[in-house]
Amino acid sequence: MLIAGDIGGTKTELAIFSNESGPHSSLAQVKVHSADYPNLEAIVKEFLAKVDKPVDRACFAVAGPVIGGRVKTTNLPWMIEDISLARELNLNLKSVFLINDLEAIARAVQILRPSDVITINPVVAPETSAVAGQAA
Repeated sequence: MLIAGDIGGTKTELAIFSNESGPHSSLAQVKVHSADYPNLEAIVKEFLAKVDKPVDRACFAVAGPVIGGRVKTTNLPWMIEDISLARELNLNLKSVFLINDLEAIARAVQILRPSDVITINPVVAPETSAVAGQAA
């Protein structure tokens, strides 16, 4: 099972997914105020203890530039490292991923369902249009 998270200065959202349930149905989820915790590891450990579901993979989308498996969060005093997350979660380092939050959004576009999309300005897209997004 996979633990996935959206890590931001205001809130952290975590969820657990399985191959069987797919990417649209979490088995458990939580939203917490990030600043109430000293680091991401504390949030993840608390969540996993409550849900009591084993995970073998982890991916966290973080607000901040991820370089070499490390990221200094933009709006929190946290340094997040894939090595320490792997150690704390007792996971193989190759199964723990930190990615930028905008990268996570871009990767998720491919699995959006029609019900996940809202049309803001209806236009007819050319057959060979590119996928693009904008962040504010």
